[in-house]
Amino acid sequence: MSGAFLENTMLGMTWEEIEAAAKAEAVVFLPVGVVEAHGPHLPLGTDIYCALNQALEIKKQWERKGIPCVIAPPFYWGGTQAMTRQFPGTFTASLESIVAEMTDILQSLDRFGFLKAVLFNAHGDGLQKNAMIKVITECNAKLKMQTYWPVYEDDITMEGFTGKEDFLALIPPFAFERAFQIEQFPRDEFDIHAGAFETAMMLEIMPELVRTEKLEELKPTFLIGEQRRLWNEGEPENKYLIPGGYVGDPAGSKYVKSDMATVYKEYADGLAKFFGF
Repeated sequence: MSGAFLENTMLGMTWEEIEAAAKAEAVVFLPVGVVEAHGPHLPLGTDIYCALNQALEIKKQWERKGIPCVIAPPFYWGGTQAMTRQFPGTFTASLESIVAEMTDILQSLDRFGFLKAVLFNAHGDGLQKNAMIKVITECNAKLKMQTYWPVYEDDITMEGFTGKEDFLALIPPFAFERAFQIEQFPRDEFDIHAGAFETAMMLEIMPELVRTEKLEELKPTFLIGEQRRLWNEGEPENKYLIPGGYVGDPAGSKYVKSDMATVYKEYADGLAKFFGF
């Protein structure tokens, strides 16, 4: 992904092009993330880069099929309640602030004349997710434009949904083994933040931003049992649990090869089928 990636969003378009896209009933892709510490080896914008890469890859696939779509400017100012909020560089907004700003964004897109929007969220924090679902639910009830939250069909329950939510964009299951080629699996399955897998993803999409020289010196940070609850609560006195600002095994990324391009190709097909394209 080029450093000039924002030119491929609405930021590189004119108002006339936006108007034409809305008249063509283009679907809006809205990447959402947060500015958050991702260890000594990954940039603060990792979640934003991942969400935007997803939108860009799916946009490419849709354009090949002649399906109109545009990418809204990424939403950076999400929320973090987990332990990384205790590290310099992690900006976190309150639920109320996120809801207010995101509501303004969706209302703007609705005013432009768009009818459908899809959120691509790469930040798994509970505060972030709760805020986004609240925004979608409230805005879908009052706006003509409807906003959707994509979810794999086999992850509905795990994601905390019943499957009856009308804002879910259901995507056919995709095998984890196809997303990553794993020579050696990390010793802890709770490799969830800037560990082997997220580091491998960044090495695929933006390798120039990964501080590869630091990887070998980073020891695994494994959390078990009660430690995982403390990680989620994010109180300052428990910062010692993740001294490097990551959870997992960043150095283990040398045994993992990410293949997000293949993932998003099939994701694009599933999303297109959901919308009836």
